[in-house]
Amino acid sequence: MLQFKVLIAGGDSLPSNGAANETPNFFTGGMDAIEATAAICESCGEVAANLYIVQGLLLMAANFLILIAILHYPRLRERKEYLMVAGLALVDGMGGVATLTAGVGRLHIVLSTDENVLVSRVHCLLRPWNLLFIWTDPLAHIVPLVIGFDRLLAVTGPLRYIKLTYRYTVAVLGGVLVLWSFNVTTGVLLTLPYTQPEVGSLCYTAWSLQPDYYLYHGWIGAIADVLSVATYVVVLCLVRRMNTVYPTGSNAELENIRRTRRITITLGLASLFTAVFYTVPLIGKLVAGYYVSDETMSMILPFTFLVNSINQLANFFLYTTRQKEVRHAVLHFVSCKKIRYA
Repeated sequence: MLQFKVLIAGGDSLPSNGAANETPNFFTGGMDAIEATAAICESCGEVAANLYIVQGLLLMAANFLILIAILHYPRLRERKEYLMVAGLALVDGMGGVATLTAGVGRLHIVLSTDENVLVSRVHCLLRPWNLLFIWTDPLAHIVPLVIGFDRLLAVTGPLRYIKLTYRYTVAVLGGVLVLWSFNVTTGVLLTLPYTQPEVGSLCYTAWSLQPDYYLYHGWIGAIADVLSVATYVVVLCLVRRMNTVYPTGSNAELENIRRTRRITITLGLASLFTAVFYTVPLIGKLVAGYYVSDETMSMILPFTFLVNSINQLANFFLYTTRQKEVRHAVLHFVSCKKIRYA
């Protein structure tokens, strides 16, 4: 069961490393687990930490650039679709901050030879990167699902959707953040009793939460991805009919419909990237867990997070290549120029 708990979770995860109240499948427990992993790959911790630093910087640069570009220009920030993109960019950018912080923190632990020390789950929970990861990891999958429902509303009633203002988007994204704050608070409260030294000092997210809550934490992301892809299958089938179902209307209305169609396809491709770089690797980890040794899995798992994060980087190129307005906003922001609208 623990093996499934570990593999179902996305993001910055590793086995729970011999918690006192469970029987680990990957390890026999505690210090033996850490020493077994170190014997296989002495430099894996240092390599993974450095890769986390690089990827964290890339995630921050790509996503915060999209976020700032959209919020900086009124024509973009007042459009509901782009505010949704900005919300996702904020979550992914903060995920980059968490990744960078985890890389720096763990590199310090590895270089100081403190990685063989056992600590408590509460100790890991209070590490800066885990305080960020428990927020950003699930939201990176929940927000695309919210965007999928938004696109479904847009294509089933485009003329009605156009009348909604940007306040609708702010309310939706704000509601998601408020609801998730209750989940995070619950996870923190459930973890507070775990004060005994039982997990590795590198403090992967799986080691920083109460085990059952971490299983729930992982299921949230997995279910959100599956629902997001399923929603977009319906949305992309409907979006093909938009030009024929709504052939009449003013030029402005038709132009809005065409824009809605284009950005819906763009966001659908972003959802597909999530499936390719998150859901498919997740299935791969599930299958590999039955055929690969426990020690090998413990060595590989830190690097799978880097694969999961590729879609967060790919979104930058997707938005800037397919959406001309976003591309112009980014270029003008970087060059410190004002956009001249036609």
